[in-house]
Amino acid sequence: MPTVRAIPGFADKLRLALARLNLSRIALARALAVDKSLTGRWASGQVQPTEHKLVQLTALVEKSVPGFTLADWHLSSDSFAARLGLTASIPRPAHGASPGTDSDDTLTRALCESLEGFWIGFYPSLHTPHAFRAHAIYNHGDGRALVMELRDSLLHLKGNVRPANKHLFVTLEHVGSGDQTFAVFHLPFRQPAAIIDGLFIGVSQDATMTTAAGATVHIRIGDLTGDADEDRARYDRLRAAIDAASAAGGIPPLMPDELKQCLRCTVGPTAADAGDGRILRVPAAKSWSEQEALMRFAPEGAPKRRAVAAFRDAFAPALAAASGNVTKLVPKARRRAAGA
Repeated sequence: MPTVRAIPGFADKLRLALARLNLSRIALARALAVDKSLTGRWASGQVQPTEHKLVQLTALVEKSVPGFTLADWHLSSDSFAARLGLTASIPRPAHGASPGTDSDDTLTRALCESLEGFWIGFYPSLHTPHAFRAHAIYNHGDGRALVMELRDSLLHLKGNVRPANKHLFVTLEHVGSGDQTFAVFHLPFRQPAAIIDGLFIGVSQDATMTTAAGATVHIRIGDLTGDADEDRARYDRLRAAIDAASAAGGIPPLMPDELKQCLRCTVGPTAADAGDGRILRVPAAKSWSEQEALMRFAPEGAPKRRAVAAFRDAFAPALAAASGNVTKLVPKARRRAAGA
């Protein structure tokens, strides 16, 4: 196969390009119709792409970076980062590290920005069988650190999010009691995400102080405006709207049966006899996590699309500005790249 002139620092530049496109190496392999092991060797610096594949890769980048050409790959690392609209080049990850960890700040920053926004979350009720609770979620941060804040009529939690190896690891503190809640979420292969799901473990905030764990699902409702005061005001309105809907019984009718089933993880002898084992789990194969882009192409009757549309429609008024304009669901990083 023909090869191109060696590109200095190609592996680092490829990781920059992936960060700019919000693509994983697996997604890149699919886009270029190559094996994922090949994109892994490109990213590790073991090999460089053939001329044909480099042309395809350049065309893929050009869709997000107008005017990007083959010659841009030969820019210095800092110039290449600037060409992509990024502020810094990516250091080579330490051995065994994965994109999205602290060893790769730019990828972490891009992933955190893609998760910023207003969300609604669900978890099983501890005290009412077969019932679910809903809370308003405000994901925001400075790019490097993503802050997650969750509130409902009973709980107020706030803490940090660490993305690593296609998962989010979340440590939350109960405002007031100081008790800790921990969660791990699946991430879709490509960002931004429309839905993420996973497991949580914590202590109930009542007299029983029960240690509990269960499944949880978060659905993106809207994007941040970039104005901290306005975003806080919108979050307060969203929280009030979700609390009111929960009190009036308006949340369950919006939940497809498939979403309710995802939240009904069970353990114990009965579940084990049914083949589900004795460990509380959310298998990746059954994960509800989904990327935003696929929501536009899913059939209208698909459970995930119905859930996303129903909750966005229901709570759009809470995220409307004083003028009545509803926040557009466009990630901040994408708005900035487009010059918005």
